[in-house]
Amino acid sequence: MKYKVSQKRAAFLAHQFFNYSFEGRELDFKTFQTIDEPIELQYIAENHNYDNGNELLNLIINHPKCDASTAKMIFFRSDIDSFIADKNNCCDTDLITSILGNFEKDFYSQELFYYNSEHDSNSLHFDHQEFLAHHPSAEGIFSKPKGKKIEPSFAQAFHQRSLKFYGRDFSIFNDDEKVLLKTPHKVVYFKHPLDLFLLKMNYMMIFLLHGNFQKIYPNGLIPLTRP
Repeated sequence: MKYKVSQKRAAFLAHQFFNYSFEGRELDFKTFQTIDEPIELQYIAENHNYDNGNELLNLIINHPKCDASTAKMIFFRSDIDSFIADKNNCCDTDLITSILGNFEKDFYSQELFYYNSEHDSNSLHFDHQEFLAHHPSAEGIFSKPKGKKIEPSFAQAFHQRSLKFYGRDFSIFNDDEKVLLKTPHKVVYFKHPLDLFLLKMNYMMIFLLHGNFQKIYPNGLIPLTRP
């Protein structure tokens, strides 16, 4: 059982599943059906581009290799508030209903990876007790986290919507094919546009990371602070 996605495999999965609709491509069902590792489904779900809609997420939660922690993560990132208020007008109703049904019938046979919604900056707030009052059989979704904590690699963390994982300054250099990041302890490069997009604007650059951005000042240093 794998607990890490290799850099090469991560790049392949990112190309296939992160921005396919943005690039005018259809979801690659054939490639998705070849995935046999729970950690890869977790990786895709964790970095899902919500502009692609829920089609891919629905495939993940109903995949026989989907881990319970992955389904929990997708659930807590869904619009539960709207589902409680009026599920007929909630865009995530099909997704939420499928997850509920799968937990009720013990579809998810294992919980390999640790997931805590309270530590997930991308989870959406809702009243847990109110939800359970209407769906008492969903108790398993709110169960205590189990499994192994997966520490994201530097490259994996860069795909997340927040840069809060790194609390120091680092230098950035770019050429026509890649961006080079130098920290006191690491030297990492990202090819673009696969991993990120760069915009030059008034001698500054803006990183676009799934909707969030950090300003990069003319001296090439980004001041990042912990919350």
